Amino acid sequence: METPISEYLGKELIFKKKHFLKRLYELKFDDVILCQMEIINPFTMRAIVKGFTKDDVEFYKTSLWSREINIKYSNNMLPFASYKGQLFNLWGTIFLPGGEQLFIKYDLFGLKYELKDNFNETLILLKSDLFFPSAKIQILKKSPVVDKYPWLIALLFYIILKRRSR
Repeated sequence: METPISEYLGKELIFKKKHFLKRLYELKFDDVILCQMEIINPFTMRAIVKGFTKDDVEFYKTSLWSREINIKYSNNMLPFASYKGQLFNLWGTIFLPGGEQLFIKYDLFGLKYELKDNFNETLILLKSDLFFPSAKIQILKKSPVVDKYPWLIALLFYIILKRRSR
């Protein structure tokens, strides 16, 4: 992706299902497709994100009961980042390379998700549709971390899909 994600500051991005029968989702701004996420295996919810980086990014769980989501480049065997959700709390932590951490906070009904930094400032706000697999996304603050890892937006949407599949 040649444009940094922070260039969409204050604009509304939409993540939605492309085809009714397929598990293919697109992140769009107007008519521009920023990325595509395809759920490869509906049971494990393994997903591949294309478009943000030159290498595809893959989200997967190590086991069915795990609360941890690993993130790796499709051409690598080992993950470079992970997300760990808390069991009875409404938040989780994203562990990035170099010891960086971001936090995801969501409401009880799973309609509003916020990506927060270490200073508890909201970087990205995602509002989910109650009935359909779609979401409206707003970049609220410029962040070098979000520009470096633009797949974080797809991870937020992936977490919505995982929470709804329970």
